[in-house]
Amino acid sequence: TTLFRSRELFGFAPTETLDLERMLMRLHPDDRDATRQALAKAAADGGEYASEFRLMLPDGRIRWIAAQGRVDLDTRHRPIRMRGACSDCTARKQAEAERQHLLDIQEETHKQLQQTNLTLQVSEEKLAVTLNSIGDAVIATDAAARVTLLNPQAEQLTGWTQAQAAGHPVDEIFHIINKETRHPATIPVLETLAHGTIQGLANHTVLIARKGSECDIADSCAPIRDRDNKVIGAVLVFRDVTGEYAVQQTLRDSAALIQTILNTVADGIITLHSSGGMVETVNPAAERMFGYTAAELIGQKFSLLIPELDRDKHNGNGSLEYYS
Repeated sequence: TTLFRSRELFGFAPTETLDLERMLMRLHPDDRDATRQALAKAAADGGEYASEFRLMLPDGRIRWIAAQGRVDLDTRHRPIRMRGACSDCTARKQAEAERQHLLDIQEETHKQLQQTNLTLQVSEEKLAVTLNSIGDAVIATDAAARVTLLNPQAEQLTGWTQAQAAGHPVDEIFHIINKETRHPATIPVLETLAHGTIQGLANHTVLIARKGSECDIADSCAPIRDRDNKVIGAVLVFRDVTGEYAVQQTLRDSAALIQTILNTVADGIITLHSSGGMVETVNPAAERMFGYTAAELIGQKFSLLIPELDRDKHNGNGSLEYYS
């Protein structure tokens, strides 16, 4: 029965002569030498042997065989008998190959994930360097208007750190009011998330920091979109314009003071544009002196009041530079 089973495993007919060399010739060429060496070693030293190899059956199929046994030696240490058994391990080998294939896929996937994580880490580091370097304050939110990021400038202006602000609704961190009415101002993040459009703050907006300090700000808000163009968040960019507003107010105050002086002095004062001599401003004293209103004179040539200028122009002396 054992011999018949071996013939069946190796693909030999019951009537075929069966010997070791014929059996070895049925082995896959890549496995033949290793199996020969294992048998030769057992024959030389005596003892047990074990081997797994592929058979190439006459019908073209591949069958895996697990063989094990021992070689008995006589008193002169010559091999006299080889005993052993062979079994079909094709199913186990196929399962091992499938498992190895899955392990290879898992390893390759792991490598790809590592590379993706590394790329993402580098990208995040570059983004962090960029956000930390720009002069404007930046707050990013998710689709639910909860804070996901503050750069150092935003931390300074709001009084919140990144760790403190993360996950909070943006209106808790970005507390703004109208400078004139002191009423809460509309945060543009919600409009941006709802409509996917760029929004800006109204003029005269004041940011109140966590500890109560205030500063005038200007800002804009833009949507963050994914690859499918879906809005997944918003980025709010703003800056402290308190100094700029102070300079503008100083200029307005200065212009108002100058105008007040011009309106109250007894002397007539008219200002002209440097190129062309057109009237730009007329104070009340000049209106009374020349009998024209300011509205009638502004934009007119100064020669309307002093005709001699036209005469000098014909003589080549009509520019303001000539009279300076």
